[in-house]
Amino acid sequence: MTKVGMVWAVGGVVTVASCWAYFRNYLGKIPKILWNIVTSAEAGREYSEKALEILWNTLGRPARSWRLTQAIGKRVHRRACRIQRREALADYTHFFRNFPQLQVLRDLVLEMDDCASLKIAVLGCSTGAELYSALWMIRTTRPDLKVSAVGIDISETCIQRAVAGIYPLGVREVEGITEITYERLFTRQGDALRVQDWLRDGVTWRVANACSPTLRDEFGAQDIVLANNFLCHMSDQQAEDCLKNIAKLLAPNGYLFVWGIDLEVRTRVVRDLGLIPVTTRLEEIYAADQRAIEVWPLKYWGIEPMDKRRPDWPVRYAAIFKMPGDTKSGDMNRLEHANS
Repeated sequence: MTKVGMVWAVGGVVTVASCWAYFRNYLGKIPKILWNIVTSAEAGREYSEKALEILWNTLGRPARSWRLTQAIGKRVHRRACRIQRREALADYTHFFRNFPQLQVLRDLVLEMDDCASLKIAVLGCSTGAELYSALWMIRTTRPDLKVSAVGIDISETCIQRAVAGIYPLGVREVEGITEITYERLFTRQGDALRVQDWLRDGVTWRVANACSPTLRDEFGAQDIVLANNFLCHMSDQQAEDCLKNIAKLLAPNGYLFVWGIDLEVRTRVVRDLGLIPVTTRLEEIYAADQRAIEVWPLKYWGIEPMDKRRPDWPVRYAAIFKMPGDTKSGDMNRLEHANS
């Protein structure tokens, strides 16, 4: 062997030896790395959630409807509720977000007497899209109706945006909407849409907490109360206490629209208060929020797929409830619950 060859051979041996030493050293660290993942709450949670997501997403839709799979899903969802950070997305709303729910609202006002008055409150109103949508449905259906409306949110920034009623094109609230999508709803103002004055008139916007014990004293009894998509961001106990507090706003024969809340919590409160489920358009309303259904059971704010095999399904899956009260002329009492 030449000297050059010997040098190359020795160099190769040294290189291999060095690589093996490095690799062996790395192998020795693997158990420590795995241990850190397991014992680290943050890393362990991240990896376990990813594993659950992969396993759940490998199941087809038929498999997810099996009773066993649903039972497992409920356990996974309870875990998500327990470990995930609950954080409300203040701007995650848009006009006519749940159109079937608003259609029921329209049907209710159609049943009211001529020249009647209506008091409506929207809790967690965010930047105003839901209340403006409700008012559009009411006032285009019953222009003769005297409406007193109040939007309530804990965020002063959201209330300021709701008062302004101006939404830049492309923001979530008006995504896919133009000034002509809904007649007389918006006026184009540069690169934004502005809610027309006939909808803004007579609306009060207030910064307040839906959990406040003085809520009824501040705003008085309401014929319609909307409390959608914010109670899920509270703990179960907080959501239960808050929903009971919100229900105090209801006048006799008033209606509560409540969606985006743990179903066990809502069912428990509804039964405790003796509220009557309204099953008109129940399945349409439930299916309207597909995003919340699709992320179940992996996200705490997910909503389980409807299971009509449950004997309590009309109560569990309804999103509108009526407060019992004496039947009076002019009351909105013609939409009663029906279990068929």
